[in-house]
Amino acid sequence: MTTPDTSETPAALALWMVDEGAPAPAVDAAALRALAWALKDLGYAAWSSNPARVARVADALGRLRAGDHALDAGAEVSAVAAWIDGIADLTCGRMREATGRFDAAADGFRALGLPLEAARAGVPKIIALSIFGLHGEAAAVGEATQRELLALGDRQAASKVSLNLGNLYCRCNDYPLALRHYREAAVLFARIGDHERSVMSDVGMADALASMGDFDESLRICARARMRAGQHGFPVLGALADEAVALVALSRGEYHEALAGLEACRRCYEKLGMPQHLAIAEKQLADVYLEMRLVPEALALLTGALERFAALQMPVEQGWALAQKGRALASLEPPDAGADDAFAAAGALFRAQDVKAGEAMIALAQAELALRRGEAVDAMRLASNARARYEAAHIAEGGWRATAVLADAELMAGRIERSAARFDGALAGARAMRLLSVEVRCLAGRGSAALAGGDVDAARRFFEAAIAAFEEQRRLLQGDDLRDGFLADHLRPYLALLRLALADAPQDGSDQAASAVLESLERFRARVLDERLGSGRALADEVGDVEVGLRARLNWLYRRMQRLDGAEPDGGPIDEARRIEHELLEHGRRRLFASLPRDAGPVADRAFDADTLQRALDPAEALVEYGVQDDVLFACVVTRDHVTLVNPVAPWPAVTEALRAARFQIETLRHGTMPVARHLDVLVRRAQVRMATLHALLWAPLAALL
Repeated sequence: MTTPDTSETPAALALWMVDEGAPAPAVDAAALRALAWALKDLGYAAWSSNPARVARVADALGRLRAGDHALDAGAEVSAVAAWIDGIADLTCGRMREATGRFDAAADGFRALGLPLEAARAGVPKIIALSIFGLHGEAAAVGEATQRELLALGDRQAASKVSLNLGNLYCRCNDYPLALRHYREAAVLFARIGDHERSVMSDVGMADALASMGDFDESLRICARARMRAGQHGFPVLGALADEAVALVALSRGEYHEALAGLEACRRCYEKLGMPQHLAIAEKQLADVYLEMRLVPEALALLTGALERFAALQMPVEQGWALAQKGRALASLEPPDAGADDAFAAAGALFRAQDVKAGEAMIALAQAELALRRGEAVDAMRLASNARARYEAAHIAEGGWRATAVLADAELMAGRIERSAARFDGALAGARAMRLLSVEVRCLAGRGSAALAGGDVDAARRFFEAAIAAFEEQRRLLQGDDLRDGFLADHLRPYLALLRLALADAPQDGSDQAASAVLESLERFRARVLDERLGSGRALADEVGDVEVGLRARLNWLYRRMQRLDGAEPDGGPIDEARRIEHELLEHGRRRLFASLPRDAGPVADRAFDADTLQRALDPAEALVEYGVQDDVLFACVVTRDHVTLVNPVAPWPAVTEALRAARFQIETLRHGTMPVARHLDVLVRRAQVRMATLHALLWAPLAALL
C-alpha cells in the first residue's frame, strides 16, 4: 500500500481510504473536515448502488476519527462519522442503533452551531423509525424536520423528507397521502436534477398506485423507473421497480411473472448484500406459494422470513409474515390450531403499529377459516369487517377479495339472491383490475348460486367459464409441482360439473352421457404426457456447490437409513433427509424461476376426447377409470364400441378400509419371508382373503362389461 498524496482533493483521498483501506492522512483541521464530508458523500452515493460499500466508508470515517491528528476537527468528524454509521446500520437492519446514531450526529452538529447539518442528519432517521414500526414518531420527526429544512432554505433536503414520508405512509397503508408526498418529491427532485431520488419517488408512486388498484398506471411508472435506473446505474432501484411489477402480477394471479420477477429481485438483493430487502423478497415468494397452495413450501419460507425480520428489527414485516403463516396453517386439512395463535400475534403487531391493511387481512383470513368450518354467520361478519377496512384504506383489490368471501358466506347461509348479486359485483371489479384468481372464484361461486337457485343451464355456463379462466392461469405455470399444487385448490367448478354429469347419466343411460362423465372426470386429473414433456425448460445455470453438498449428504443419509453403513436408522436421519429433500426441491424451483423469460407463452394443453380414446383401443381391450363422488365409488368402462358408466360400484369407505387391510397384510412381508416363515401359510391365506374382498368391491361389479 502506498501513502496517499495529501495534496490530492478530499474526494480522491476519500476514495483512497475506502478502496485501499488506507490510514487517515496527516492533514490540518480544515482538510480533515473536508475529507470527512467527502467520505459522507461517498457513503450516500453508495447507499442505493452498492450498500456493502457503506460499511467500508463507515470504517474509513472511524479511522479518521481515531487518528492522533484529529486536532480541532474532532467534534465535526465525529458527528459526520455518527451520521454514516447510522446509514450503515440502516443497510444492515439495525434500526434501533441507527436512530441513536442519527440523534448523536444531530446533537453534535447543533453543539457546533451547524443547524442545517443537524436537520439533514435527521432525514434518514424517518426511515429507521418507520421500519422499526414507530410510525407516529416517524411522522412527527418528518414533519418537524421538513419545516426546519424549509426555514433554513434547503429545498433539496426537504424533498428527501417528502420521499421518506411517502415511504412511511405507504407502510401505514395511507396510500392517497403517500401518493401526494411521492408526487411532490418527484417534481422537486426532477427540478434539481437528482436522478436517483427522482427514480425512488417513481417507484414509491408505483407501489402506492398498485395498492390503490390502479395497476395499469403503476406498471407504466415502473417501466419508466426501470429504464431510468438502468440509464443512471442504480441497480437497487431497478430491482425495486422489478419487484413492484412482480407484485402487480401476483395481485392479478399471473403467477409465472410473479415468480420469475421476485426470484430475480431476490438474487439481486442477495448479490448486493441487502438483508432487509432479501428477507422481504423471501416472504413475497412465500406469498406466491401460498396463493398456489404449495403450503409446506410457503410455511418453510415464512419460518425463515420470521427469523430474519426479528433479527432485522422489522415488526411490521413480522406481522405480515405471521398473518400469512396463519393463512397457511388454516388452509391445511384439518385446519391447524396454530392458525389462531398466528393471527393473534400478527394482529397485536398490526395494532401496535397502526397498520389498518394488516388488520383487514387478518379479518379476511379469519372469514375464510370460518367458511371452512361451516360457520356462515361468523364468516359474513368477518368478511364485512375486512371489506370495510380495505375500503377505508383505499385498497380496491382487498375489497373485491373480501366481497367474494362475503358472497360465499351468504350462499352458505342460504341467501342466494344476495350472494349472486355480490358475486356479480366482485366479478365486474375483478375483471376491471384483471384479478384473475378473484375472477375464477366469483365465476365458480356464481355457478353454485345458480345451481342453488335451480338454474342448471346457467350453472353449467358459469362453471365452464370458471374452468376456462383457471386453465388460462395454469397454462402459464412452468413445472409440474407448481401446476399440480395450484390445481389442488381450484377443483370447485370441475367437481360441480362432474356432479351434474353424474346426475344426468341415470336419466339418459347413453354412451354420450357416460362419455360426458368420463370427460368431466378427466378434466381435473393429471395432464397428458406431452404437457409434462413440453413444460420442461433448461435451467439457467449449473447446479451449484450447495446442491452438490446437499445431494452428497442426502445419499449418505439414505445409506444410513438402509443400514448399508452398519448404522441403525432412527428419527434423526429420517427428519434430516426430508428437510434436505425439501431444500433441494426449493433450489430447483429457484433455478427454474430464474431461467424463465417474463413473457413466456402458455404451455399448450390437449383436451381429452372419449372418441379418440375409443379409436385407440383394440377390439379386445378395455379401459377402466374410477372416480369418487359423495363417498361413492363409480367407474367408466371404455371399449372400442361403448362407454359405460357404472354408478355406484361400491361405498368408498368400504373400499378404503379394504385397501388399508390389504396394505397392512402386504407390509408384514416388507423385510422378507424369513422372520415370518413359521406363519407363512396363515399370512398367505389372509392376503388371499384381503385380495378377494378388493376384487368383490372393485372388479366384480364390472365383470359383465369386460
